[in-house]
Amino acid sequence: MMSSKPTILLLGPTDDYLKKVSAKADVVVITEEARITRYQRALIEPENIVNFDDLYALIRRAVILHAQIVFDGVYSFTELGMEATSVLSKVLGIPGPSLSCSFTCRDKLLTRQALEEKQLNTVRFELIRPAVTMNGPLIAAGRKVIKPIDGTGSVGVRIVEDGEGIPVSSEVCILEDFVGGREFSCETFSVNGKHFKLAVTEKILSGASGVVEVGHIVDPSEEIISPAHWVYLQQVLDAIGLRDGPGHIEFKLLDTEIHIIECHNRPGGDRIWSLVEIATGFDMVSASVDLLLGGAVNVQLHNSSCAAIHFFEYSPGVVRHCKEWQGSLAPDIHWLDWKLFSGMDIAPITSSSDRYGGFIVSASTRSGLIRRIAEVERQFEVEVS
Repeated sequence: MMSSKPTILLLGPTDDYLKKVSAKADVVVITEEARITRYQRALIEPENIVNFDDLYALIRRAVILHAQIVFDGVYSFTELGMEATSVLSKVLGIPGPSLSCSFTCRDKLLTRQALEEKQLNTVRFELIRPAVTMNGPLIAAGRKVIKPIDGTGSVGVRIVEDGEGIPVSSEVCILEDFVGGREFSCETFSVNGKHFKLAVTEKILSGASGVVEVGHIVDPSEEIISPAHWVYLQQVLDAIGLRDGPGHIEFKLLDTEIHIIECHNRPGGDRIWSLVEIATGFDMVSASVDLLLGGAVNVQLHNSSCAAIHFFEYSPGVVRHCKEWQGSLAPDIHWLDWKLFSGMDIAPITSSSDRYGGFIVSASTRSGLIRRIAEVERQFEVEVS
């Protein structure tokens, strides 16, 4: 018997994304070998394991599947899948993310240029090509940040001090002025060009480079951005061409000045979508599917609690002893991931892929949230030498 539900082609989902989308539609997954989880292994056909960088193979597989199944839409919630998804939307002639917006968000240089064109950019930048750095050392004039133009998860991101040599890279990079201040992201949702502010997430940074995110906090009661800031952020969304679906704008606040770091037409990574849902009641993932399938989306927020994701961070060394959470999880612990074991080598955290697990908690107040994070972390015993 054929299903009456619509069918969506989904690229590279995590288990959480896959389960949420599956509640709304029949799902066919194309993913990469490195992204397959134990849960997904039995659900994915071997022919649907494709390297997203091999666009020809990806298109070929999608065309074959579409001839057999007929998809009602194609989507991805991960950064590495956004460009490929938008290309498949055009090739298959089915709803999906905007091609121009996806390319603009994926390429940090294109993002800066889009903001510059609308006179919204506040951070000086320049392109650094490998051939240029090979011709001789480049010296930073002022404190800078260098990052690959298509990097993810803080991979390859480094702060370069004034007078320091700019590191040689095999990738095309963008060199930007370093901006001080607190770092945040604004989570948004757009419907036919109308933008809604869902939440502002505070980022906790650490790691060997000082730029790796080791935690995020959503506190709906805290007025982090002003009405003028929100007007500006809506102009940023217009500049990158985001008209429908989730948005994730990373920025810094220095006194009252707002400076854009990156923009994305997807939910924020590190399960920020889950923090938003806990704190406001708005399900960004389900709403994205509804919008993709032509349904109506009513953005309503119900400020209920504060939420945070906290990633474990330990000094480099060898794990001599560790003990994880014992027993069932308390109701205010919404997610837990633990990757340490005795004898494991802990390397310095240089990107999000180096993290060793974490947890999501909620509380009615920010002070209660901070206290609860400390209480939960104390349940884990780790000795490193």
